[in-house]
Amino acid sequence: MTRTVAVIPARGGSQSIPDKNIRDFAGRPLIAWTIEKGLAAKGVERVIVSTDSERIAAVARSEGAEVPFLRPASLSNADTAIEPVLRHAYEWLSDTDGYRVDSLVLLFPTNPLREVRHIEEALKLFH
Repeated sequence: MTRTVAVIPARGGSQSIPDKNIRDFAGRPLIAWTIEKGLAAKGVERVIVSTDSERIAAVARSEGAEVPFLRPASLSNADTAIEPVLRHAYEWLSDTDGYRVDSLVLLFPTNPLREVRHIEEALKLFH
């Protein structure tokens, strides 16, 4: 069985819209839509939110995602590339949690219209 983890990067310091990831969108926090779809996708074992914000972490947990760590400030700048953020999550899960990850699925929280089938189809193509 392939161990696939969805990683949702949600930085607290958005430049254009403060707290955009937890702002209301159609009656729910924006990030909730992505968490819901990640949790429902067949083939995704865990949904992890990588954030530097306690406020985002609390909302993410209340929506069912795991937030096992707070992202270091060095990986939370506006110009930080996504690869080091994913590497940090992968290494944390492996080294600290003892969880072997076979693949990561990157789900940006700013795409609330994504459907579960999109995630499942992408996983099928990847594997």
